[in-house]
Amino acid sequence: MTYRRFGWLLVAGGIVLVATAISTHPFFRLIVALPDVLGFRGSKTYLVLLQNNTELRPTGGFMGAFALVTMDRGKPTIRVEDIYAPDGQTERGHVDPPTPIQEAFQLGEWRLRDANWDPDFPTAARKIEWFMDKGGVIGIDGTIATNLIVFEEALKVFGPVHLPDYKEVIIADNLWLLGEQYAQEGFFPGSIQKREFFSDLARQMLRAFQLSSLKKKVQLVQLAFRMLQEKHLMLSLHDDRIQSIIESFEWAGRLRTSSCAWYRRRCVPESLMIVEANLGVNKANCCITREAKLKVVLDTDAIHHTLSLTFTNASTKELWGGRYKAWVRIYANAREQTGFWIEVPEGETKTYSTEFTAPHSISSPRSSNLSLVLLVQKQSGIG
Repeated sequence: MTYRRFGWLLVAGGIVLVATAISTHPFFRLIVALPDVLGFRGSKTYLVLLQNNTELRPTGGFMGAFALVTMDRGKPTIRVEDIYAPDGQTERGHVDPPTPIQEAFQLGEWRLRDANWDPDFPTAARKIEWFMDKGGVIGIDGTIATNLIVFEEALKVFGPVHLPDYKEVIIADNLWLLGEQYAQEGFFPGSIQKREFFSDLARQMLRAFQLSSLKKKVQLVQLAFRMLQEKHLMLSLHDDRIQSIIESFEWAGRLRTSSCAWYRRRCVPESLMIVEANLGVNKANCCITREAKLKVVLDTDAIHHTLSLTFTNASTKELWGGRYKAWVRIYANAREQTGFWIEVPEGETKTYSTEFTAPHSISSPRSSNLSLVLLVQKQSGIG
């Protein structure tokens, strides 16, 4: 073989390797999958959870409303509904609720509105879809979780939205207050004011997006990527091929575990997630600040943790806030370790401490070259 032929073989091999790398890269796979997601190969209907993270729940916020978004050849059709509509029609028999939900509400059964209990979003999504199916909402191709902060950030990009029927101008700073005003005042299960307000808002926001400049559309796409990274948007689709792409970007809201680099032979991987669920029937999370302090001690076969959590509640009852009553769970290595109630009155600060132990498999942990890799995972709905 001549040097020239060998050179051409190297070039051809390099081209094949580059083409293979490009074709298997997640972004390339995402672009290839977009026609399916957007309904160019058959319409798709997605359940979009409109979560209010001022009433924090494990997947972000209380599901006060939801939207059914049907994509047909890239054109969206949006229908907004109150969560109490399917919840009141559910024919599911008896489903035992998680113990904290029963202790808080004393209903004796698990309801759709409280179904986003698992912090692992794909797991919670399947449960929510099961309740939706029992309530007559069928034909869903996947579930998307959004938080109030997504819409506040979007309003900052394309500006005020006018609601002529309500004689209101919606901006990021008043979205929450006006939403609560029109959704809560005079509310009863079966009332339509929440659905009507958010339906009008969704239509006007979609119209504002369509009329916005190319520059603002690009900014909104950038915002969507940021919201996915910060877990204010989470995706769980039924198409396994597309979902695997979502998982590779870590956009699914999975409960994660840590890992050690291949070159760290004496390494203990550890993950930690603090999960709050506001069960006080208020919006106190508008004004909650928190601080966490963790002490970790490596023993011969376990890791001992002492976790201190400090909560400050600056909410008022006038802003639909009040006493912060929450069930707090601690997860280590994607497993629940402990759970406890917290109650913080308006204008007060309280500290709670807990201890738990997780096993590890490294012998002689007191060796000087032992390292701990700690992954702290943020809950959706928290900044």
